[in-house]
Amino acid sequence: MLAGIFLRIILRLRSPIPERFPGPKPLQLLESLSHRAFYVLMLLLPASGIAYNYCSGLEIPILGWKKTQLEEEDGEKAQKAMTWHRQLGQITEYGWVPFHLLTLAYHSARGRNVIKRIAPF
Repeated sequence: MLAGIFLRIILRLRSPIPERFPGPKPLQLLESLSHRAFYVLMLLLPASGIAYNYCSGLEIPILGWKKTQLEEEDGEKAQKAMTWHRQLGQITEYGWVPFHLLTLAYHSARGRNVIKRIAPF
């Protein structure tokens, strides 16, 4: 996921920013905050999973890194990382995803093609 979000950021920086859909200022502010929150979530979620694996002495997938000399505080760090990972996952699952499904329905009901607008191609 972390590689995917970096790819998304690169594509986003290289593609033009489409014009906003018309709407009231509070809705546009919510849109901006929501997109920024998406990038923060998509960076922190895999980072917390990587931190958990590393502090637990597990191998980090794809990278192959593994902490061989575990210390006493590593267990606490691993548990904190897993707590963050679960909380961020719940925020994503129960907050961000439903919110975006609702906004997709809102824009679709007004005849706006959101998917075409956000696709980098």
